[in-house]
Amino acid sequence: MSKNIKIFTYGSLREGFFNYNSYLSGKVISTRIGKLKNADLYHMPYKGYPAILPGTGEVIGEVMEIKDYENVMKAIDKMEGFISEGNPNNEYNKSFLRLNLKTAQKKSAMYIAIIKQMMFLVMIGRNTWKILNYK
Repeated sequence: MSKNIKIFTYGSLREGFFNYNSYLSGKVISTRIGKLKNADLYHMPYKGYPAILPGTGEVIGEVMEIKDYENVMKAIDKMEGFISEGNPNNEYNKSFLRLNLKTAQKKSAMYIAIIKQMMFLVMIGRNTWKILNYK
């Protein structure tokens, strides 16, 4: 049984990008555009995917309701380098945050980067990774 928790995708898990087919294709019930406030979006050129950090901007992404939530999230956790909450070896931390949707604010799971080398980040000024065409 699926939980009523949606995931917020802002990079390679968005529809049409390289991790969508591996982890989400055929498992998405619905997709909506969502915005995360007080966050800045960065591209990590040495990794080939984006990261969100707390900031003053707004990040646009896709909010997806998925089938088989537990198993899908286990696979995504592994891909995202999420070991466990508070683990210092996590590449990303998983957070549950409120996102702005057109009709209301909803709680959604998402990954926040743990960046150890800020000098290798490129800030994306247009609030969406999709414009960079990293497919």
